[in-house]
Amino acid sequence: MSILSLISPFAWARRILSLIFILAVAFYIYCGYLVYQGSRLQTNASSLKPGRAIVLLGPTGPTAELSGDMIGRLNQVISLYEAHIAPKVIVAGSGPGVSFAKQYLSENKIPILRMTVIHSGSIPSAMAALMNSYGGRSSELIVVADALQATYIENVASSDQLRIVVSPAIGSESISTSGFLQLTKEASAVAVGKIIGFSNVDWG
Repeated sequence: MSILSLISPFAWARRILSLIFILAVAFYIYCGYLVYQGSRLQTNASSLKPGRAIVLLGPTGPTAELSGDMIGRLNQVISLYEAHIAPKVIVAGSGPGVSFAKQYLSENKIPILRMTVIHSGSIPSAMAALMNSYGGRSSELIVVADALQATYIENVASSDQLRIVVSPAIGSESISTSGFLQLTKEASAVAVGKIIGFSNVDWG
């Protein structure tokens, strides 16, 4: 048996592994591109059709303090409600921050009676809960979240056969250092979801 005959299988194995690596990197970059493209959404109420409800993907942490990003989402909800995009607001989240989110909204002229809370610790659980109440309806839900989450959220909702449109908080589409980290996180979520199914990805 010649040395070349021994080396050849290893050479082919390296080539196959190299090809798999290149395809995996290309697939990840493609998913990142989808996330970026999905974040280029209109935030103006005039660009939206009226829906059944405005859904705030709210706080899920153990702290009651609302982050700057969450304040941006809340202000977007207020803007959409004042534009009569939907007659009620659904706050989806968990922890003490949910009560503070409701308080912030009520202090900005959204009546408590127009609010509903869905207790959920992740986007998939929130979408599943919404599906139980609004799945198959003719009109859409307006989901307020960060722009970079739009592609992931839309895919999760689609896997649950839930009709939504994402209206991101103003400024959440910017790609800063932290935004780039979130872009890579969301790209990973989309990549995994495309492989194993978005209903099986509990991401954020």
